[in-house]
Amino acid sequence: MKVTIKRGRPETQLERRTSPRIVRGSDIETSRIEYPMGSSSVVTGRMSNLSSGGVQFSCQQEYAPDTLLQMSMTLPGWTRHHPGFIRVYENSIGRPFTAVGRVLRCDRTAEGFSVATKFVNVDPDDLQGLSKYLQKTCATAQDQN
Repeated sequence: MKVTIKRGRPETQLERRTSPRIVRGSDIETSRIEYPMGSSSVVTGRMSNLSSGGVQFSCQQEYAPDTLLQMSMTLPGWTRHHPGFIRVYENSIGRPFTAVGRVLRCDRTAEGFSVATKFVNVDPDDLQGLSKYLQKTCATAQDQN
């Protein structure tokens, strides 16, 4: 799987991103967090880019801004960077990264919708593992360029 680093905006525009961001075409499953629980259907999409602050993905579902989503992402190998990997997650190589995110924007595209989210609830150890995974992935991609 090829990983590329998304370059910042031209110097004339202010860059507000504070964490490493990678372009990643992996699967993501989302569902609205709403009452009654379990009443929302699962929507499958493809990630466009990922950082420790949020994820952007494309899907066929339109989401209103501020909608809360339960998200599950396929990130092969991310658990190797989890602080409790050997003790707790020995058998979790294929474990997805899960988080609750808030929709920042949802734009119509030719293929469906592009949805940008910000993580609002993530297990602290999972977030630490994701951050280390992203740092390692970014460093590896820069070394290959």
